[in-house]
Amino acid sequence: MTSVFSLDSLGVGFGMHPLFPACFKAAGYRTVMYDNQYFVGSGVNFLADAELSKIMFDKRNTERYTYDLQMVESIQPGDIPTLYVIHLWGQHYAYSQRYPKSFQHFKASDYEQKCWTEKQCEVIAHYDNATRYNDYVINEIIKKFENKNCCVVYFSDHGEEVYDLSSYMGHGNAEHSSDLSYQIRVPLMVWTSPTFSRPELCDVLDSAKHLPIMTDDISHFLLDMAGISTSSFVASRSFIRQQYNKDKPRIVLHSIDYDKRMKP
Repeated sequence: MTSVFSLDSLGVGFGMHPLFPACFKAAGYRTVMYDNQYFVGSGVNFLADAELSKIMFDKRNTERYTYDLQMVESIQPGDIPTLYVIHLWGQHYAYSQRYPKSFQHFKASDYEQKCWTEKQCEVIAHYDNATRYNDYVINEIIKKFENKNCCVVYFSDHGEEVYDLSSYMGHGNAEHSSDLSYQIRVPLMVWTSPTFSRPELCDVLDSAKHLPIMTDDISHFLLDMAGISTSSFVASRSFIRQQYNKDKPRIVLHSIDYDKRMKP
């Protein structure tokens, strides 16, 4: 999360570079964060720090919601240039708590119990239900902004291994997994509204869809999409630039070259 928010690289200089919401704020954007996990003063990480929060955001929610959709429904898009940072619970453990009963579609009996135990099948069903619900939530976010001059960028901060390779479930030990992609490789989606003010970027985005990308570079891409200039911006880290460095080593877990590790 520190590398996502900071314009640094791989957490090397978190305190030496601005946080991307602060750049949006300095450029005249209203900045708002809707967060269903971290709250100011909770002491969990930098997103709970009152001073940093004030530097980054004009407004943050103070209410904790049982489910992500409730938080999304509380968002009221305005007509002035605004950065919305929406931090969802998503499919984070415990999976059974991430979706309402009305979204209970999969059940343990849907899975082959020759591959997993009954308890594991229950967990997998909860995860798939949470994933289905999360897809619905993302669609509702898009619907919130579909009539605005808007770009929606969605990605996860980590993946989950749910009995895919062994009896392990969760994230945090990817370096010990036989395939670290389950916990490290995450989705990235960019959607632009019909009235997005920079339609010329749509073709550029389409041509970039197969490029190797790191989440610690996304802050530079966001500034680029918004047309914000700062001395900390690095063109080679924005994947919509011709200068983008697609050969940059993608170092994960501080020391592992992801592409070398995953090479067949």
